[in-house]
Amino acid sequence: EADAHSVTLHRNGAIATLLLANPREKNALTPAMMCDLADRVDELEADAHSVGLLLRGQAGSFCAGASFSIFADAPTERELRELGAAMRTVMADTTGRIYSRLPHVSAALIEGHAIGGGAELATCTDLRVWAPGAQLRFVHARMGLTPGWGGGARLVEAIGRGG
Repeated sequence: EADAHSVTLHRNGAIATLLLANPREKNALTPAMMCDLADRVDELEADAHSVGLLLRGQAGSFCAGASFSIFADAPTERELRELGAAMRTVMADTTGRIYSRLPHVSAALIEGHAIGGGAELATCTDLRVWAPGAQLRFVHARMGLTPGWGGGARLVEAIGRGG
């Protein structure tokens, strides 16, 4: 198992696994975890031996999006906006690279919840594997936000516009 508040890369033969670990917050991503994820994707882009990628969370939950604990350290509205913009930039780039640049066949193992940014993260893989009772929820509008990591567009691409 991984340390708390980390994203680790494990290899088993030609299959790579990215493990999100922040179990106290249902694997919500802290800024350090977002940077870890970007670094692990850098490693995967340079990896000529892996052909498959499994993205999963620790302790029976996929990912609850961005950790709200990070906003406690941003005392001003301006700092809060800057932090949100930096997170959006890192995660839009990272999820876009998983989606379009990695040569791996990728799958998200969705256990428990994939909420908000976690739902966006789940859309960047080729496939999603659902555990019984798993949920994917885009809750952005309820929070006065729009999907900023590219997940909304990827969701529409995957399931269509409807109507």
